[in-house]
Amino acid sequence: MFSVSTVYPFLLGGLLAGNRLLWIHDVLLHYRTELGVVASIITILIALKYLKRIVGIGRVLRDGIRDLASKFRRGRYVQSFWEDFVEEGFIVVLPPRDVDDEISGTMSFDYLGKDEMMDELTGVFGPLDSYRERITSDDFDQNDHDLNVLAVAGPKPNHVTRELLYGQPEIVYRFERNESNDVDTPDDIRHKIVGERDGEQLEFETEYTDEGNITRDFGIITWAKSPYNDDKVIVNVAGGFGQGTYAGFQLLRDRDALRYLLKHGGEYFQVVYTVNIGEEGSILGPKLIDQSADDDLRQPTVIKLYHDAE
Repeated sequence: MFSVSTVYPFLLGGLLAGNRLLWIHDVLLHYRTELGVVASIITILIALKYLKRIVGIGRVLRDGIRDLASKFRRGRYVQSFWEDFVEEGFIVVLPPRDVDDEISGTMSFDYLGKDEMMDELTGVFGPLDSYRERITSDDFDQNDHDLNVLAVAGPKPNHVTRELLYGQPEIVYRFERNESNDVDTPDDIRHKIVGERDGEQLEFETEYTDEGNITRDFGIITWAKSPYNDDKVIVNVAGGFGQGTYAGFQLLRDRDALRYLLKHGGEYFQVVYTVNIGEEGSILGPKLIDQSADDDLRQPTVIKLYHDAE
């Protein structure tokens, strides 16, 4: 009769070889006189059932290990990129209300992008003791000027972003203003990024369907000196709409994007990114313009600011 000790070599052989036909043949040949073909087939079916379970468990373990490795690699870049900003202490400044005159209701993406970014930073750095609070730009005042600033969303809804992009002459990329170059109200600012790099004028404008739905948005990531304190940093993620801002936060925790920015960005920088927008506002594959798979779109946009540009 068969026993665990006699079946085990064939089970192990099947697992290691990965060739079920040869394994079945060997087991049938071994037991055809001892148990008969029918009993052997039953044994093999039972073994295959457990083999399937073992293979399934192996795949789960493999995928889990890969996921952990990916998070570890990404975490290293998140730590390198954000460490000084986080350790010095920072405050998050949010848009207080949805003021867009073209498409309303996208501000929820601004908040969602911020939330996911904070979850990522907490996962990498642990409890954020240096994080003071989150406030809207309406509440931001001189008592907050001693901290680094994470300004969420573009210059239309967030006046801190407005003061950054239009208050420093060293800033390269901005959202286009009206003919009079005013930025007194949100209506003075358009959904079009303009700037100059290496003597070339660059323009990136939000794209729409004929029905007025967004199909592609663009945004700016700015890492600059704070307009309120030269010893502090302001980081701004500004999409044309909320989906664009959300996409920018995805890139600031993306391994490939962070690796590129760590290599090319310098101490202070700006870079332009893009994202496709699917039905119902879904986010599809945000990319730095510099890393876009679209040959017609891809070009260097990262630019160093202040003394780094010299």
